[in-house]
Amino acid sequence: MGSSWRCSHLRQRVLCLVVFLFTIHLSPAWADDLEKQLKSDYQGKILTLRHFYTGTKLRFRADGSLQGDARVGPWTVDGRVLVTDIRVRNSRLNITGRRLYLFYDAQTKEFRDSLAAIEAQHNATSGDVEKVLQKQIVQIEIELPSTDPGSAKTSATMKTIFLASGESMVAVVSPAWRTYFEKQEGRPSSIPDRLDGVYTAKSGSEASPPRLTHSPEPEYSEAARQTRAEGIVLLNLIVEADGSARDIQIVTPLGLGLDEEAVVAVSKWKFAPAQKESVPVPVSVNVEVNFHLR
Repeated sequence: MGSSWRCSHLRQRVLCLVVFLFTIHLSPAWADDLEKQLKSDYQGKILTLRHFYTGTKLRFRADGSLQGDARVGPWTVDGRVLVTDIRVRNSRLNITGRRLYLFYDAQTKEFRDSLAAIEAQHNATSGDVEKVLQKQIVQIEIELPSTDPGSAKTSATMKTIFLASGESMVAVVSPAWRTYFEKQEGRPSSIPDRLDGVYTAKSGSEASPPRLTHSPEPEYSEAARQTRAEGIVLLNLIVEADGSARDIQIVTPLGLGLDEEAVVAVSKWKFAPAQKESVPVPVSVNVEVNFHLR
C-alpha cells in the first residue's frame, strides 16, 4: 500500500508540474499575434519616455500612470531606452531595454549613444566604461487595457508612456531645454517676448556688462563621472537688475546629465548688474560652465 500511495503521489506531483509549466508558457492566440506585432514595431528601436523615471524596474498602469514612486532624472540619462526584448504575458506587456547615456557630439551637433561610440572606437582602455554602460538595463512592465486589447489599444497605451514618432521633445523636457529643441526641430519660439526690455551684453551695447560676484561650482552627474565625460556647457540667461539669474536656456549642451547640473549651479549665481546711464538694467548674456574631473 505504501508503494502504491507513493506512486500515486508522484504521478500527482508530475501532473501538477506539467499543468504549471503549461500555464506559464501557453498564451492565447491574441497574445501571440500582439507580441509579434509589437516586436516588429518596437524591438531594436529607441523609445523616449514622457517622464524620465530612474530605476531598473518601472511599472505602469494601462492609463500610463506610474505604479509606485520613482525619481525623475535628466533626459540624456533616463529618457531614452533601446528596446532589446518585448513580450506579452498575462495581460501585461514586458519591455526589456538598455538606457542610453547620451553625450553631445560637437562635430556632428547631435546626441550620440555613449556605448555605441565606445564600441566603434575599439579602444581597449574604455573597457571599464563599456561594462558600466552595458549594465544600464531597465525592465518596464505595462498593464494592457483589457484581456484582448489588440494592437490599436496597446499602441494607444504605449503613447501615454512614450513619445510617438515625430512628437516634439519640447513637451517633455525641462524649461531650460525649450529654446534648444525648438531650434533643433525648426519650430517657432514659444517665448517670443523673452528679450523684450532686455539689453544684450556685447561690444557697442548701450548697457555695461554685468560682473559675476558669486559662482558656486556645479555638481558632477554620476553618469558623467562613470563615463569620464568632460567639457563645457554654454548657457544663455537674463541677469536681472537685482543681479539674479533667470530664464536660463541651454545653448550648447554636453549631455550625460551635466546640462541640468549647469543650470542648477548658474541659477544660484549672483552678479553686479548691468547698467545704463548708472541705472541697473536686465541684460542677456552667455556663460560657460566647465566640467573637469579631478
